[in-house]
Amino acid sequence: MIPEKLTVLLIEDDEDDYVLTSELLKETKRTAYEITWISRYQEAAVAVLIGGYDVCLVDYRLGEGDGISLIREARNKGCPMPMILLTGQGDPDVDLSANDAGAADYLVKGEIDAQLLERAIRYAVANAKVTASLAESEIRFRSVIESATDAIVLTDAAGSVISWNPGAEKIFGYKQGEMVGMPISTIFPSNDTDIHSTYPVDDALTSAGLLEAGNATVETRGVRQDETELPLEIAVSSWQTPDGTYYCRIIRDVTERKSLEDQLTHQALHDPLTSLPNRVLFTNRVEHALTRSARRSAQIAVLFIDLDNFKTVNDTMGHAAGDSLLTTVADRLQNCLRASDTASRLGGEEFAVLIEDTSGTNRGCLVAQRILDMVRKPIDIGGKDVFIGASIGIALSSSPPEPPATLLRNADVAMYTAKSQGKNQFAVFEDDMHIALINRSELETELRTALSSGEFEMFYQPIVE
Repeated sequence: MIPEKLTVLLIEDDEDDYVLTSELLKETKRTAYEITWISRYQEAAVAVLIGGYDVCLVDYRLGEGDGISLIREARNKGCPMPMILLTGQGDPDVDLSANDAGAADYLVKGEIDAQLLERAIRYAVANAKVTASLAESEIRFRSVIESATDAIVLTDAAGSVISWNPGAEKIFGYKQGEMVGMPISTIFPSNDTDIHSTYPVDDALTSAGLLEAGNATVETRGVRQDETELPLEIAVSSWQTPDGTYYCRIIRDVTERKSLEDQLTHQALHDPLTSLPNRVLFTNRVEHALTRSARRSAQIAVLFIDLDNFKTVNDTMGHAAGDSLLTTVADRLQNCLRASDTASRLGGEEFAVLIEDTSGTNRGCLVAQRILDMVRKPIDIGGKDVFIGASIGIALSSSPPEPPATLLRNADVAMYTAKSQGKNQFAVFEDDMHIALINRSELETELRTALSSGEFEMFYQPIVE
């Protein structure tokens, strides 16, 4: 809203024209004007730079110079005050020159009245306020861009960088002067196709390695000036102008987040003591191995390993000694396997091994014997040699393959068979082992039920010599 009173700087070398203009302003009804009159060019040039006025009315001819030169000089020195050029005669060339110099309007003295002059001043002041507000917003916006820790990169439709903020300099190492005009593909690895395969890509941007999806967020990898790679999260937006399409990319270095995610994922899928895959990850790998083996008409083997006499070590030497023993066994276990095999700690003193691409029991038995030999070797704990053994059950996949849980259960059953036969040996699962286990479990249940319900009778049989 325009205030009820405006201060006017009137630059006019003709006193009669000054009086005429003053009278016109006095005739206005909506706004009161406080006028300051300056007649000399040099004084006027200083006054406009000092400012303090709402609007400036400038005569075209000022004796020592002209109004257009005064306006241009003021604009070049950053004067924001709206300036209206007044001239005695209409001239299209003067009109264009005034506009180019930064005049808010151009009025012919003999053709204006109080209403026209007031409207011109009102529009000039209002437009100046809007311009100032936009300039302030631009400053704030630029401040946000300059202070942002994220990279904010603007490109044209061809993928050429037109703006590169300090955040981008910090993340990628390139200075703004080095990147403006360069293709955005400079900061993406040449073999990175993730950004293309996840979302539609505009033909014009494909060669430059650019995402074009209007508004989208993707994760990909970037490359710094020193050629090291880093994980990135990129938010992409585009907008249309008469000059074409432009793109804004807000790029965030997610190295720390990815590291934390990897750490949490590792903790969720690995045993914290031995760093071996835990039951969840082991089961997942067995599932994938079964799928692969079915396609190749091959088999896999699962070994269930239980350390014999581990509880004795734990009870006599303490949990720290037990932990040391477990980590040593885990290291030795991995040395017994190929890179394609998987060792896992299921919990306590129980381990498991996945062997892929096996046929029959030969490889499973060879690995089991190797593990037994490894476990038998003395383990140095606190300067003392400790000896333990292991009972191992082996289960082979069938066709069609059983679920991973079933295969692991079968190996567990075979392990208990090996333990019942004297420990420190291995056994291969057979169906009758499971049947025997079920029968034994049922027998135990029936005995407990009979005992609790008083179905047993006690008889005394004398021993006669």
